[in-house]
Amino acid sequence: MGWLIKEKRGPAWKHGWTENTITSASLPPLPVIAIFFIVVLLLFLSFCISYSKQMEKTVIGTNLFLFVLPVLLIFLVQWISPRAQSSL
Repeated sequence: MGWLIKEKRGPAWKHGWTENTITSASLPPLPVIAIFFIVVLLLFLSFCISYSKQMEKTVIGTNLFLFVLPVLLIFLVQWISPRAQSSL
């Protein structure tokens, strides 16, 4: 059961290095944060624009396919029906 409980091993000066590191860490300067968010925003807008263009192409292709599909099915049935009657 000892593996569930973290036991501190080694010299006493090593025991709190993670806590000291986390507490001494600070946020980056405000301009760095602002530049980061501007870059993320521009990447997101670029993705949205290309995504919307791709969606428009997909919708047009789907509409065209759904427009042509009934005609193709009618020709397919007309082509298959004489063959089905002749085999009877």
